[in-house]
Amino acid sequence: MEITSEAVLSKAEELIRRAKQTKGEEQKGYIIAAKSLMELLLSTETKKVAAPVQASHLPIVQQPITQQGTVTLPNEQPVRLDDANGDSLFDF
Repeated sequence: MEITSEAVLSKAEELIRRAKQTKGEEQKGYIIAAKSLMELLLSTETKKVAAPVQASHLPIVQQPITQQGTVTLPNEQPVRLDDANGDSLFDF
């Protein structure tokens, strides 16, 4: 999709109109946005691209899936302390 310079200019005009209707930080935000659009427009006009960039297609190589065995943990019993009141972490 190609964005025309007219579309960028109309969006910048809209931002400038909004900047005129506001004050303070909000106004500053609209001004910065309009400035960015103008800089973008200037940079694209100076860098006229002769041909569109074509995406290179690399083949997707799938790695073989190896089946891993299940890990078994030794059957451990919880540690029992003489001064503990119960099985919960919150039992003091």
